[in-house]
Amino acid sequence: MSRLLLLLSLLSALFTFAINAQDKSPSIFYPLPTLSQGKVFIAQDLFLGDEGGIWIHDVHGRVVFYDGQNVLPRRGSLLAGNPQQLAYAQNAFWTFMDNELYRTVPPGEPELVFSLTPGITIEKIGASAGYIWLTDETHFYTYHIATGEFQTYSLMTLFQLNQASKVVVNDAQMIYTKWVLATNAGVYLSNGQSFSHVQRSGKDYVETMFMSRRRDQLVVGTDDGALLIDINHPEQEPQKVGNAPVFSIVETESEYWIGTDNGLLVHSVETGNTVKLEGNNADDYGLSSGRIYSLVNDKQGGIWIATDKGIRYFSRFSQKFTRVLNRDIDAPSLETEIKHLFSINQGRQFLMSRSDGLYLIHFLKGFRKQRIYPDGVNDLVQTGEQLWLATNQGLYSYILNRSEGAVAVNSNDLLRKPIQHLELDSNSVLWGSSDSSLWSLNLKSGEVTDYGSDWMSAAAKTSKVTALKATKSSGLLIGTDHGIYTLANQQISYDKASAAYGANIDIEESASGEVWFISTYGAFRRHFLHPETGIEPLPLIDDNIRLKCILKTSEGMWLGSSKGITLYDPNGAIKKHFGTPYGLVSNELRTGVCTSGRSSVSETLLFSSTLGLVKASAKELAESTLPPSPLIFSQISVDYRPLRVGSRNAEQIALTYGSPVSFQFGALPEARSQMLEFRLNNEQWQPLEGTQLALDQLMPGEYLLSIRSANAYLMPPQSDSLSFTVLKPWYLSNLAITIYAVGFIAIVILFSWWRSRIISSMNRELKEQVVLKTNQMRHQSKAVLSNNQQLRKQIQVRHLWLEKLLRGMKPSLMALIRQAQSGQVQELKLTAETLLADFEQLHVLGKDDHPQLAQHDMLDVIDTVLAGWVTEFAAAGIKVERHCTEALPAAALKHWGVDIIFNTLFAHAIKRLYRNQTLTIQCRVREQRIVIALIDCGDAGADLSSLMVASGDNQTVSLNQLVEVSGGELVVFSSSERNLVELSWPQACDEEQTEQSALSAVTSSDLEDKQWLAKVDMLIAKHYADAEFSTSEAAKQLFVSERSLQRRFKTVTDKTFKEYLTEYRLERACQFLLEGAKVSQVAFDCGFNDPSYFSQRFKHHFGLSPTQFIEDKELV
Repeated sequence: MSRLLLLLSLLSALFTFAINAQDKSPSIFYPLPTLSQGKVFIAQDLFLGDEGGIWIHDVHGRVVFYDGQNVLPRRGSLLAGNPQQLAYAQNAFWTFMDNELYRTVPPGEPELVFSLTPGITIEKIGASAGYIWLTDETHFYTYHIATGEFQTYSLMTLFQLNQASKVVVNDAQMIYTKWVLATNAGVYLSNGQSFSHVQRSGKDYVETMFMSRRRDQLVVGTDDGALLIDINHPEQEPQKVGNAPVFSIVETESEYWIGTDNGLLVHSVETGNTVKLEGNNADDYGLSSGRIYSLVNDKQGGIWIATDKGIRYFSRFSQKFTRVLNRDIDAPSLETEIKHLFSINQGRQFLMSRSDGLYLIHFLKGFRKQRIYPDGVNDLVQTGEQLWLATNQGLYSYILNRSEGAVAVNSNDLLRKPIQHLELDSNSVLWGSSDSSLWSLNLKSGEVTDYGSDWMSAAAKTSKVTALKATKSSGLLIGTDHGIYTLANQQISYDKASAAYGANIDIEESASGEVWFISTYGAFRRHFLHPETGIEPLPLIDDNIRLKCILKTSEGMWLGSSKGITLYDPNGAIKKHFGTPYGLVSNELRTGVCTSGRSSVSETLLFSSTLGLVKASAKELAESTLPPSPLIFSQISVDYRPLRVGSRNAEQIALTYGSPVSFQFGALPEARSQMLEFRLNNEQWQPLEGTQLALDQLMPGEYLLSIRSANAYLMPPQSDSLSFTVLKPWYLSNLAITIYAVGFIAIVILFSWWRSRIISSMNRELKEQVVLKTNQMRHQSKAVLSNNQQLRKQIQVRHLWLEKLLRGMKPSLMALIRQAQSGQVQELKLTAETLLADFEQLHVLGKDDHPQLAQHDMLDVIDTVLAGWVTEFAAAGIKVERHCTEALPAAALKHWGVDIIFNTLFAHAIKRLYRNQTLTIQCRVREQRIVIALIDCGDAGADLSSLMVASGDNQTVSLNQLVEVSGGELVVFSSSERNLVELSWPQACDEEQTEQSALSAVTSSDLEDKQWLAKVDMLIAKHYADAEFSTSEAAKQLFVSERSLQRRFKTVTDKTFKEYLTEYRLERACQFLLEGAKVSQVAFDCGFNDPSYFSQRFKHHFGLSPTQFIEDKELV
């Protein structure tokens, strides 16, 4: 009997589940953005990242990461080898190969964790409660990640407890302190090192399990549905959900989501009801009825679903929107799509207009509709129980809650035309528009007024009315496709400022009297009681979106757009926004097809969608908060290579100096609508364009990168941060800086030492130069003193010589007087000739700078010079002995200066000789030469011949040269014992013959040179203008060799022929320039081919350029 009751209860439960499973709730299942790119990911496993994001393990073994916008990497896999089995725990993937377990942190390389005994082949792997579990044919292994504890369990008990030839462990869960294994032969519970069978699980195939710690329930997924087992009361009969093979299980606060081989089931724990979720379109936003491979609860109000058609996302927030699909509305084609929506009876009921009629629709206990008018209605208004319908056939009246149909209003021909818009004002005046015409009907008096279309702008005669709105404070507002018109006090005015917003779509008046407008190019509002405020643009949730309609409720203004529904507060600020992926789809709302109503509970928003109808409670939406979307550091790249993907790890990121780093951000479930801001350390927040940030050229130091959402409607704003370090390069380290400092100091010291050495060297050189110059100055002063002394001695000697001559001339003069008195002519002649000879000697003394042939008595010269040095020799204690006993013939001198020679010899002797030494002078004739020898025993005088003396023409020459100029010879014999200086001059011959022959020779030679030079001057004057005229050409015309010409010209003029020719040309050029000729022409006329070379030679010769020469001449 008990068995029968149990069987009946099971059948009843299965029947109840079958009924519940047929309940369907149309929902939106959002695909990944890659679907629009043609990429579909068929995942066998989904894992929720520890820091956010979804890890996708596809059927090919590839692993990629999805951050809400991007799938990383775009191609390939983050794991090598494409493993078919893996586990995810603590930001790492765990894989196996034969008997080895590996751990991989993407995008890094696999790291060996441990190896089992060689020969063992791992068959399964999984993760649960901080453990990694492995199985082979006979054992079950566990590894605790935190402690590294490793345990082994034998599976032999499983073989003993059932008749299966092979036991396969499909899943394992750690429940408190025990392991529960899901196998192909039921569920087993660990007991020490062995396992016992869980009787309530039976011996059926179990694919997966889920442990609910919130409810202490173990959900077992079998091949015939799911079993809910209460672990605190295992004796109770488990509750069964569904009857299809189960592949994945997750839980929410109040539900279990069960993925089966035949779709997705949602089981409510509170009510016990099970609903099968379906979408309205299986291709785009629907959910196929095929296999559900994996489910993940992102803990942010969303479920990620891996199906055989791709990955879908379902937001549990979307359950706040009630949908009626097109197929339930019976609108499968565009001809029957919803044209208008209206609310009646103070918003308690809704009307739906389609091309096939006007329908009264209800949402209680599902969607129902009732057609009340057989044709399409463009607009309607309600007065009590009466509806005024604007149709293409004209104006109709319909009484609610009566069986009579609509009645045409034929009081005027204008009312029988097609009518697009109707509006009722507070004075019971019905306003209507037919194309571009405006009319009014007074419902009390029945009077019809036609305003025509002339009130429209002349530039927009083809325009039409798009909206009518009767306001309390602004009269009738007329929306057209080129702006807004206002009808007040029977006058229509055009608002030119509204033209910038394009065609008007909808108008709504707020409770405070402000009017809100939405147009094709934007939204704005105006307060007509305060026209000075002008148009106030309304902020939009995003740029470049299309506006659909606007509704008013007590919570604020609701703006429908291509991005969803936006709630505005009375001040025009965005308060909330609802869009993708929280229950709405982008671009699904239809333009101008929406309305709002009021129920006993709250106000209702009703929109027409491309997918059907969307209904929501205004109060519930206004009071709700969108699920948070935590920001994710989805990828961190260094040197353009991924370093971290999907996680940041516990280790701080250390960057080498100069390495660029980039961060890619994401947010689940949707990152494309996120507006982000970032900052480094405590700097100002900066907007981030996109979801990627690249940083380069960072200085060494610690950095904290902060990121936050900048969407004003997200409260509270999401934020996250990441710290990283930029390492100091070796050349910026403390050691390097110390080395730099030491090196700098060393360089400074070396430089100072080197500079001191240089300065010391320079000082030494300067000191040496100073010493040298001092010595030179001293020597020069001595030389000057010596020269002065010599000059004094020379003057003194010459005075003595002159006195001697004068004394010698005095007797002759006396004799001449006597002879002249006595008439002795012959004697007078001889005396005169003697006086003439004496005068010649005086003449020679006055012309030292010209060669003069003269005869002198060397003994007289020696005696005269010695007379001038007697005092000096006496003061020096030197004795002078002259051994010249016989008379000497006169010496023939070419140049006077013998007194200088003897003055020099005597001055040098005083320096060399010591006191009480003797200077001996010997005179004799040898081989017709007068020889004067000076002998002493003083210091060596070997350098006497090179001694520099001042000659009579104020030139400094050596003593040897001075002797040679006078016609004599100097021979010096010097030793350590004695010095011998021997001077010799030729003996004078017949005086007149010698002088005449010498003068004649000189005269003939000078005359010949002058004649030859005149001939050359004539040749140069003739050919100087020829640039080709040169030394070789002149030699040809003079019939001599070029070498002979050069040598003779150098002898005569002491210049080369080329120098003489250049000087001649420059002199002629100077004359031409003075005459006013141009520089370039003068250059060519004077034998210069290049004017620049001419200017160079001219400046070198005259000291200024030709141009400057001309300017100076003009100034003068």
